[in-house]
Amino acid sequence: PERALRYTVLDQRHVVESQEVQRYWAEHPLRAHVHYEAGDFFEERSIPAGADAYLMRMILHDWEDELCVAILGNIRAACTAPHARLLLVEQVVAPKGDLLRHVHTGVDLNMLVMTGGRERTAAQYEALLAAAGFRLERVVPTRSVYSVVEAVPVPVPAAPTDPTS
Repeated sequence: PERALRYTVLDQRHVVESQEVQRYWAEHPLRAHVHYEAGDFFEERSIPAGADAYLMRMILHDWEDELCVAILGNIRAACTAPHARLLLVEQVVAPKGDLLRHVHTGVDLNMLVMTGGRERTAAQYEALLAAAGFRLERVVPTRSVYSVVEAVPVPVPAAPTDPTS
């Protein structure tokens, strides 16, 4: 049987409870499929567990590496579904020689000054993901300055059993 698609949007309490968000979803055609949940991605228990996919759009570029690993680690802990995926929509800094690199470099400087965050290369995303227990599957460019970074959780090894017990 086909499962109905459900979306859970995790955001800060003041966003979830805002009149603007309530009005928007009250008339939206997908309202029956969308559930808003108040939480904080810096708190592991806030991330709804068991989803097939976790999507983050323009989040990680706001944060320094250590905080990105914390956010990603909390999402990794919530990845209990057998085929869970993580999808990041971010500007992935283009390789040298690519015209988009100039755009990304300007945005990178802006992010550093404004938030302490940064734009990252594919290799830098791969390292962040690995530090949080994910494996980079692919980076999919779009027709915009954004790419979709797809990752899967790395299986956690089973704890060794004690043969004497």
